[in-house]
Amino acid sequence: MNYKLLKALLDNILQNFECQNCTSKTNEENIEIIWIAWKNVTLNIKCKACWKNSIIKAEANEVKLNAADKEKLELIKAQLEKKLGRQATINIVEENGPSIEEKEIIELNEKLQQEETSIEDLLK
Repeated sequence: MNYKLLKALLDNILQNFECQNCTSKTNEENIEIIWIAWKNVTLNIKCKACWKNSIIKAEANEVKLNAADKEKLELIKAQLEKKLGRQATINIVEENGPSIEEKEIIELNEKLQQEETSIEDLLK
């Protein structure tokens, strides 16, 4: 999964997620990435108040938006806010330049495993 998409997903969870058991918000320390591959991610969120676990499975799909699509998203957001009774956020991640592809990360990982590298080398 692209870093920008994962970050947008996590930001959205931090802003909007509420425990189904006690309605508490979550924080970064309580989100665990269980599995991630290509455009899919599975997260475990442990409620800091009641310790109930919630599993979130997400898949990122790239969609090209035009002005009409953005207006439709605003209508969906308004309907969602009305249903929830609170403010909602829809994050639109726009590509503004090159990003690291998963195959590049895998290739880098393979190369790093072939070399003797210390933590100090990585932090330089």
